[in-house]
Amino acid sequence: MLVLCGCTPAAHKAPVARPPKLANLVVAPDGIAGLPVGLPITSYRLVDYGEHTCPTKGGWLPRYSQDLDNSGGQLIDPFDVVTRSGSQSGEITAEYVWSNKIRTARGIRVGSSLAALTAAYPHATRKTSVATVLYVITGTRGKLVIEVAGDQSNPYATGEWPQDRLNTVLWMDVVPKGAEAESIANNDDAGPCPIKGHVPDVDDD
Repeated sequence: MLVLCGCTPAAHKAPVARPPKLANLVVAPDGIAGLPVGLPITSYRLVDYGEHTCPTKGGWLPRYSQDLDNSGGQLIDPFDVVTRSGSQSGEITAEYVWSNKIRTARGIRVGSSLAALTAAYPHATRKTSVATVLYVITGTRGKLVIEVAGDQSNPYATGEWPQDRLNTVLWMDVVPKGAEAESIANNDDAGPCPIKGHVPDVDDD
Protein backbone atom coordinates (compact mmCIF):
# COMPACT_ATOMS: atom_id res chain seq x y z
CA MET A 1 0.00 0.00 0.00
CA LEU A 2 1.33 3.43 -0.93
CA VAL A 3 1.37 5.88 1.97
CA LEU A 4 1.73 9.58 1.26
CA CYS A 5 2.93 12.05 3.85
CA GLY A 6 3.25 15.79 3.93
CA CYS A 7 6.93 15.66 4.80
CA THR A 8 9.12 18.47 3.56
CA PRO A 9 12.54 17.36 2.30
CA ALA A 10 15.43 18.65 4.39
CA ALA A 11 17.11 21.72 2.92
CA HIS A 12 20.61 21.07 1.64
CA LYS A 13 23.33 23.65 1.36
CA ALA A 14 24.39 24.03 -2.24
CA PRO A 15 27.86 22.55 -2.79
CA VAL A 16 30.66 25.06 -3.27
CA ALA A 17 33.01 24.47 -6.16
CA ARG A 18 36.52 23.39 -5.33
CA PRO A 19 38.80 26.43 -4.97
CA PRO A 20 41.37 27.04 -7.71
CA LYS A 21 45.00 26.14 -7.13
CA LEU A 22 46.92 28.71 -5.11
CA ALA A 23 49.24 29.23 -8.07
CA ASN A 24 46.23 30.47 -10.05
CA LEU A 25 45.35 33.20 -7.53
CA VAL A 26 46.30 36.75 -8.43
CA VAL A 27 46.48 39.60 -5.94
CA ALA A 28 45.86 43.12 -7.24
CA PRO A 29 45.52 46.59 -5.69
CA ASP A 30 41.80 45.94 -5.27
CA GLY A 31 42.27 42.56 -3.58
CA ILE A 32 42.61 38.88 -4.25
CA ALA A 33 40.45 37.85 -7.22
CA GLY A 34 36.84 37.51 -6.05
CA LEU A 35 37.52 39.26 -2.74
CA PRO A 36 37.44 43.02 -3.43
CA VAL A 37 38.56 45.16 -0.53
CA GLY A 38 35.95 47.54 0.90
CA LEU A 39 33.02 45.22 0.12
CA PRO A 40 31.42 42.36 2.10
CA ILE A 41 32.31 38.81 1.11
CA THR A 42 29.60 37.29 -1.05
CA SER A 43 31.43 34.30 -2.53
CA TYR A 44 32.55 31.16 -0.69
CA ARG A 45 34.86 30.10 -3.50
CA LEU A 46 38.05 30.97 -1.61
CA VAL A 47 36.95 31.34 2.02
CA ASP A 48 34.48 30.04 4.60
CA TYR A 49 33.18 31.73 7.74
CA GLY A 50 33.65 29.74 10.93
CA GLU A 51 35.63 29.24 14.10
CA HIS A 52 38.78 31.28 14.08
CA THR A 53 41.91 32.06 16.02
CA CYS A 54 40.25 35.18 17.42
CA PRO A 55 39.06 34.62 21.00
CA THR A 56 35.27 34.05 21.10
CA LYS A 57 34.91 35.23 17.51
CA GLY A 58 34.30 33.82 14.11
CA GLY A 59 36.21 34.84 11.05
CA TRP A 60 36.92 34.13 7.40
CA LEU A 61 39.15 31.13 6.82
CA PRO A 62 40.87 30.26 3.53
CA ARG A 63 39.66 27.05 1.90
CA TYR A 64 43.28 25.95 1.62
CA SER A 65 45.56 23.91 3.87
CA GLN A 66 48.26 25.63 5.87
CA ASP A 67 51.75 25.19 4.45
CA LEU A 68 55.36 26.32 4.79
CA ASP A 69 55.53 28.19 1.48
CA ASN A 70 56.17 31.64 2.95
CA SER A 71 59.08 33.86 3.93
CA GLY A 72 59.00 32.63 7.54
CA GLY A 73 58.97 28.93 6.74
CA GLN A 74 56.17 28.49 9.28
CA LEU A 75 52.98 26.46 9.02
CA ILE A 76 50.38 29.17 8.36
CA ASP A 77 47.46 29.92 6.05
CA PRO A 78 48.48 31.07 2.56
CA PHE A 79 46.50 34.29 3.01
CA ASP A 80 44.22 36.02 5.51
CA VAL A 81 41.13 38.13 4.98
CA VAL A 82 39.91 40.53 7.66
CA THR A 83 36.44 42.09 7.76
CA ARG A 84 35.25 44.99 9.89
CA SER A 85 34.93 43.77 13.50
CA GLY A 86 35.55 40.26 12.20
CA SER A 87 31.90 39.96 11.23
CA GLN A 88 30.49 37.79 8.48
CA SER A 89 28.67 40.71 6.86
CA GLY A 90 31.35 43.38 7.37
CA GLU A 91 33.31 44.80 4.47
CA ILE A 92 36.86 43.61 3.86
CA THR A 93 39.33 45.91 5.63
CA ALA A 94 42.57 44.08 4.82
CA GLU A 95 43.99 41.07 2.99
CA TYR A 96 47.39 39.57 3.76
CA VAL A 97 49.30 37.37 1.34
CA TRP A 98 51.91 35.10 2.93
CA SER A 99 52.23 32.31 0.35
CA ASN A 100 54.90 32.43 -2.33
CA LYS A 101 52.46 30.69 -4.68
CA ILE A 102 50.16 33.72 -5.00
CA ARG A 103 51.38 36.33 -7.47
CA THR A 104 50.52 39.74 -8.85
CA ALA A 105 49.45 40.18 -12.47
CA ARG A 106 53.07 41.03 -13.28
CA GLY A 107 54.48 37.94 -11.60
CA ILE A 108 55.68 39.35 -8.28
CA ARG A 109 55.32 37.05 -5.28
CA VAL A 110 56.78 36.46 -1.83
CA GLY A 111 60.50 35.83 -2.36
CA SER A 112 60.77 37.95 -5.55
CA SER A 113 63.87 40.14 -5.73
CA LEU A 114 63.78 43.89 -5.37
CA ALA A 115 65.14 44.16 -8.91
CA ALA A 116 62.21 42.13 -10.27
CA LEU A 117 59.74 44.20 -8.26
CA THR A 118 61.02 47.58 -9.44
CA ALA A 119 61.17 46.35 -13.03
CA ALA A 120 57.55 45.17 -12.81
CA TYR A 121 56.29 48.29 -11.01
CA PRO A 122 58.66 51.18 -11.82
CA HIS A 123 56.08 53.77 -10.77
CA ALA A 124 55.19 52.27 -7.38
CA THR A 125 55.28 54.71 -4.48
CA ARG A 126 58.23 53.95 -2.17
CA LYS A 127 57.95 54.31 1.60
CA THR A 128 60.75 53.41 4.02
CA SER A 129 60.25 51.75 7.38
CA VAL A 130 62.66 50.73 10.13
CA ALA A 131 63.84 47.44 8.61
CA THR A 132 61.81 47.28 5.39
CA VAL A 133 60.76 49.29 2.35
CA LEU A 134 57.16 49.43 1.14
CA TYR A 135 56.22 49.62 -2.53
CA VAL A 136 52.63 50.78 -2.96
CA ILE A 137 50.49 50.34 -6.08
CA THR A 138 47.11 52.10 -6.01
CA GLY A 139 43.99 50.69 -7.69
CA THR A 140 40.34 51.67 -7.97
CA ARG A 141 39.25 50.49 -4.53
CA GLY A 142 42.47 49.71 -2.70
CA LYS A 143 46.24 49.69 -2.44
CA LEU A 144 48.60 46.77 -2.89
CA VAL A 145 51.47 47.09 -0.41
CA ILE A 146 54.54 44.97 -1.19
CA GLU A 147 56.97 44.85 1.73
CA VAL A 148 60.64 44.21 1.04
CA ALA A 149 63.37 43.45 3.57
CA GLY A 150 65.96 46.22 3.77
CA ASP A 151 69.47 45.93 2.35
CA GLN A 152 73.01 45.50 3.66
CA SER A 153 73.33 49.20 4.46
CA ASN A 154 70.49 49.06 7.00
CA PRO A 155 71.72 47.72 10.38
CA TYR A 156 68.13 47.13 11.51
CA ALA A 157 67.41 45.03 8.43
CA THR A 158 70.59 42.97 8.74
CA GLY A 159 69.75 42.33 12.37
CA GLU A 160 66.14 41.37 11.63
CA TRP A 161 66.28 39.31 8.42
CA PRO A 162 68.51 36.42 7.31
CA GLN A 163 71.02 37.38 4.61
CA ASP A 164 69.19 35.53 1.86
CA ARG A 165 66.02 37.53 2.48
CA LEU A 166 67.53 41.00 2.25
CA ASN A 167 66.15 42.89 -0.78
CA THR A 168 63.38 40.31 -1.32
CA VAL A 169 59.59 40.46 -0.91
CA LEU A 170 58.56 39.32 2.57
CA TRP A 171 54.78 39.50 2.13
CA MET A 172 52.06 41.59 0.52
CA ASP A 173 48.85 43.14 1.78
CA VAL A 174 45.87 45.01 0.38
CA VAL A 175 44.14 47.86 2.22
CA PRO A 176 41.33 50.25 1.22
CA LYS A 177 42.38 53.16 -0.97
CA GLY A 178 41.96 55.71 1.83
CA ALA A 179 43.97 53.71 4.37
CA GLU A 180 47.60 54.37 5.22
CA ALA A 181 50.16 51.90 3.88
CA GLU A 182 51.91 50.53 6.95
CA SER A 183 54.80 48.16 7.58
CA ILE A 184 53.66 44.82 8.93
CA ALA A 185 57.17 44.15 10.24
CA ASN A 186 57.17 47.43 12.14
CA ASN A 187 53.81 47.22 13.91
CA ASP A 188 53.11 43.45 14.09
CA ASP A 189 49.42 44.10 13.41
CA ALA A 190 48.44 41.66 10.70
CA GLY A 191 46.92 38.27 10.12
CA PRO A 192 43.49 36.69 10.38
CA CYS A 193 42.21 38.89 13.22
CA PRO A 194 42.31 42.65 13.77
CA ILE A 195 44.48 42.26 16.88
CA LYS A 196 48.21 42.31 17.57
CA GLY A 197 50.58 39.39 17.19
CA HIS A 198 49.60 37.53 14.02
CA VAL A 199 52.55 38.36 11.81
CA PRO A 200 54.93 35.51 10.91
CA ASP A 201 58.33 35.80 12.58
CA VAL A 202 61.05 35.15 10.04
CA ASP A 203 63.97 35.35 12.47
CA ASP A 204 66.16 32.25 12.48
CA ASP A 205 66.67 32.14 16.25
